[in-house]
Amino acid sequence: MIRPDLLLADHGLSVTELESVPGGIGLTAWLNQTYSKIPSNGNSEQASKVLGGGEWQCLKVSLASLGTPPKVHIVVSDEAATYRPEMTWVAGQIDASKFQVHDASFSGFSGR
Repeated sequence: MIRPDLLLADHGLSVTELESVPGGIGLTAWLNQTYSKIPSNGNSEQASKVLGGGEWQCLKVSLASLGTPPKVHIVVSDEAATYRPEMTWVAGQIDASKFQVHDASFSGFSGR
């Protein structure tokens, strides 16, 4: 997955970096969930509006490209091992019974 780092500035969005490692996807999704639960302007009945929504549309858009496979194996390399807990959280947010995170030694791509 290629993930852009975007900054919202006065002139609009700016792409500051493109990454091919998974880090930040889960953090951004968690921040969106958390911030969307904060009351807006002191109104406890109205949640704050965040870019992408509380369910973070980026995850949904990325997953839509997969179709509806019975099982998704997310393999995180040894070089990116520190991102494995974040990807495990992401998998759990989506569907822990369908999405599983593995290390680089995983070889069980049977399609089931």
